[in-house]
Amino acid sequence: MGNNSKIQRQADRKELAAFLRDLADAVENGGKDELACVDNFHKIKIAIKNEFDQISIKAKIKTDLCEEEAALETDESGRPKYKSLKKCMKYSFKSLVKMIHEGQIPPAEVVQSFLEDSTLMVTYPGY
Repeated sequence: MGNNSKIQRQADRKELAAFLRDLADAVENGGKDELACVDNFHKIKIAIKNEFDQISIKAKIKTDLCEEEAALETDESGRPKYKSLKKCMKYSFKSLVKMIHEGQIPPAEVVQSFLEDSTLMVTYPGY
């Protein structure tokens, strides 16, 4: 239930600043083109190197599928595919456990999502 994108480019300092602003805007408001679905990221890894007055930018972005793409991940009964549901639950469970171990209260929407997904998961025959 994920999408990986890689961005590689050479830039000058102004283009680097513009890229970082565009990335921040995409995380906050949703992106387009190569930054589509960045607002649903799980991990963003950015490497920036200054190589002979040219800046090398490499970014790897792991995201959930966009809502339009996620809608396609259903079985014949209209439910999400078991594998997709399991992957989605993996991220919410990991978040819940991490926050609890840090002594923080998880956000209500994460808990609610996990409980709803758990209830749905036990309805699949054979699992």
